[in-house]
Amino acid sequence: MTKPAPKDPPSLHDRDFCLWVDEQAALLEQGRMEELDVPHLIKAVDRLGQEQKEDIVKAIDRIVSGLLSSNMRPGFFT
Repeated sequence: MTKPAPKDPPSLHDRDFCLWVDEQAALLEQGRMEELDVPHLIKAVDRLGQEQKEDIVKAIDRIVSGLLSSNMRPGFFT
């Protein structure tokens, strides 16, 4: 019977996301591009963009809901 291949240890990204972010920022500031964790950076930037879009949609929804509910109050525009 063959033994299963040993698993790679978890990456810094998987172990400590905040430390990983700090490390990536330092590498960028120092111009050490060849050391960047590009696959995880791509995912992190994409996720950040999605979160920003969702926050904008939620804010617009709150504004519109507030305007609609205040418009329905009697005497609001008088």
